[in-house]
Amino acid sequence: MQEQKMEKLYILCGLANDAGDEIKTALVEAAKEQGYEAVCVSRYRKEGIRQYVAEHSEFRILVLQEAMQTNYPYTAEELAELMDDYHLNIVISIKKSHRADRFMKVLYTAGILNALYEDDATAKNIMARILYPRTRKECRRYYQITTAVDAMKTLEIVDEERMKGYLSYIEEAMEEAEIKRRCSYILQSLQLVEKLYFIQRLSQRVREIIQDDIEYQAILKQQQKKKRYLFRRKEKKEQEKSEKMPSIQEPVQVEMKKQAEPQIEELIDEDISDLLGFGNDDKELLKDTIELFPIATEEFSQEETEKEIQDMINEGITSFKLYMTYPAMIVDDGDLYKIIKKLNEYGCFAGVHCENAGAIDALIAEAKKEGRFGPENHPLVRPDIMEAEAVHRLLVIADAADAPVMVVHLTNRKAFEEVMRARMNGQKVYAETCPQYLLLDDSVYSKPDFEGAKYVCAPPIRKKTDQDCLWKALANGD
Repeated sequence: MQEQKMEKLYILCGLANDAGDEIKTALVEAAKEQGYEAVCVSRYRKEGIRQYVAEHSEFRILVLQEAMQTNYPYTAEELAELMDDYHLNIVISIKKSHRADRFMKVLYTAGILNALYEDDATAKNIMARILYPRTRKECRRYYQITTAVDAMKTLEIVDEERMKGYLSYIEEAMEEAEIKRRCSYILQSLQLVEKLYFIQRLSQRVREIIQDDIEYQAILKQQQKKKRYLFRRKEKKEQEKSEKMPSIQEPVQVEMKKQAEPQIEELIDEDISDLLGFGNDDKELLKDTIELFPIATEEFSQEETEKEIQDMINEGITSFKLYMTYPAMIVDDGDLYKIIKKLNEYGCFAGVHCENAGAIDALIAEAKKEGRFGPENHPLVRPDIMEAEAVHRLLVIADAADAPVMVVHLTNRKAFEEVMRARMNGQKVYAETCPQYLLLDDSVYSKPDFEGAKYVCAPPIRKKTDQDCLWKALANGD
């Protein structure tokens, strides 16, 4: 009988020389146990890795060790760019240390969800992360991001290696004019928290030279208002750790057997980078908004959750984001009512992602059963009516709670009509949309060569008639 041909896994390894060959051999065996043929190739320098994945499109799995060259480590931003540019699943091994604990949080903001502490980075566990990438929720458990407050504070983590490079660049300059020019150039590229970190570490010589700079003076004023949070492991009793927080070893106990693959929708939809703001210019807008993470409603009592909300309000948060979909983030109708009502009592309100989770899950299951996996099916499994139904349900609940509410990233005419109907009945309802829904239509999902996958978002991009409706609503001030 002819032997069945195994599916290949193309893995690019950036591992230290002394351990690289051993890990590669073990990865081949671990893949074979799972019914795959692993093709492993090694590259050691950043330039070599980037060039190889650029030239070999089949290699979309990258296994790295932190600081492969001691004086030339990857920053989280570099990893994020590598992942985004080449659609890579990056599994990175990190030596356990206090610095590594903080670096894990930086990786989380960058969307690198499959890091492993060095002691856990066996071939078996690396293969588990290759075949079953972590969801955001699983990642938070392993990285020990245990509360909504923790997640918000990841915004305040600074890439210190990058900042050191900028500081060296400034200090190397000798002429005052050149120092001013370099400072101005660097400050324009930094987020607020990075600017605060940067100016605090300038030498006295440089500070005296730029002391009259307008932007430098503005940052000094902000410094009096803004607190920089550092990640430090919370001290807990061993008993509390075992009851409430997974040990570093816990995610490693992976049952390496064939299991149902996570739905692509679930992997995409758990992305909450819109909150964390990595790599965009919106952190200042986001500083007054916090999402209620699933653990805030699933693992804490109502009393503890309310205390967290109060803590957020004390920190200046005035609006909260909730989800009516996504398995890891969904808030059911009962909790939706309670939260909206409670926020209104505090003088705050919620922005809500509206889609009918149950019906969408059923549509996704149907599509998978019928073998419809292409991006052209994305708007079909998340149709406009499922968004409109969720908007209607949200507004009924908000009306019962006698509370204002915001519908975030509204995409279509049917959902907009629900908003207008509620307003005519006297409700205070805000609505927001996004550039992709104003500038694109659902024809993008039919682009050849899987190009349509670039436009997958939730809710999906809608039809041209929906786009026209949104533009008219903007023009009318609706």
